[in-house]
Amino acid sequence: MELRHGISREDTRRTLEQLAEAKLLVDDAERSDLLSGEETERYDRQLIQFEALEESGRPGFRYQERLKNTRACILGMGGWGTWNSLMLALIGIGSLRLVDADYVEHSNLNRQVLYHNESIGRQKVAAAADELRRVNPHVDVAGMDEFIDNTGKKAEMDLTLHGRIGNLPASEVEVLVDRKPPHRLRVRGTVHERSFYGPKLQLTAEGSTEPGSDSFRIV
Repeated sequence: MELRHGISREDTRRTLEQLAEAKLLVDDAERSDLLSGEETERYDRQLIQFEALEESGRPGFRYQERLKNTRACILGMGGWGTWNSLMLALIGIGSLRLVDADYVEHSNLNRQVLYHNESIGRQKVAAAADELRRVNPHVDVAGMDEFIDNTGKKAEMDLTLHGRIGNLPASEVEVLVDRKPPHRLRVRGTVHERSFYGPKLQLTAEGSTEPGSDSFRIV
């Protein structure tokens, strides 16, 4: 029997069977008990991608539910931390914990994507949390504005390896272990800053501790 549009019922049946064999059919009657309608619409494109890669016919929202039930902790809300937390919020990770005790400065704005001029002077975790909630209100975001030392106690000051020469990372890093007891562990970093005009600057710093000790020495 030919239908009005020129396609027979047999053609339709055969096409549906082929789609089913290719795992391209999803039971639209199945609904998520965890995701809201707004979330399902927000993540629609990635749900399609999940379903395209799924081989057992499982609906894409099941993978989105896994993301919603996932927690992630971001240690440091600088360049990498802000980009990573933004991407995690956009894909729908359910819970984010941000850890940083620093404050937003002008020099952060060109690469730390969650901060703006209005963020300058604010704690990074507070400014970042506000922006992430704005980007995706379905993500639970909390911040911790302190650092801890190697004993798990709150650190009274930020401990950096190489200071802030031009805000550069260490050019050379060595990890040393004393052969004789108490086998002190040392991490030594050197920063070279070379400019076209002017002196060549260098800073070397060393942090060390002993196994089992609750102290950390910087020289």
